[in-house]
Amino acid sequence: MLGSTANQLLLKFEIDREYYGLMLEELTRIIELEHVLQLPKTPPGIYGVANYKGKIITIANIAYIIKKTAPSNLCLGLLNGSYSHIGLMINDKIETLMVSKIKINPLSESTINSPGKEILQGELLIENCMIQIISPNKLYNYLFKEMQFYLRKEFNLFQQN
Repeated sequence: MLGSTANQLLLKFEIDREYYGLMLEELTRIIELEHVLQLPKTPPGIYGVANYKGKIITIANIAYIIKKTAPSNLCLGLLNGSYSHIGLMINDKIETLMVSKIKINPLSESTINSPGKEILQGELLIENCMIQIISPNKLYNYLFKEMQFYLRKEFNLFQQN
């Protein structure tokens, strides 16, 4: 078991008829960003950037990272703490659930071999619905590597000697 047993809120959303979730304690707020600037030649997992209260937010295209599909139509969710500069591009079919005695299980065999596994923490079964839980830390590391690769390639930054 990877999670705690306290009651927690879960943000659940759907990508290609599969469910994904993020614990709401990991979100600062849920907002809709109206103006997202798409940067040319960025990796497809990075949808673009947005300005929120003077902060530049990197917008992660969760649909592409997980399923290699087109971006969703809603940008929301600012991860809190050290991740406050990440926004999530997900669909508008979101739901919040109160879950008690959370038991996040390790990823199943089929999920371990799927695209996007590098940002998943585990799986949670709620009311006969399997929800794959996204790890903010793994998402941050994924985006950092993608952005570093982009900057190295496009601007010759982070060159290794």
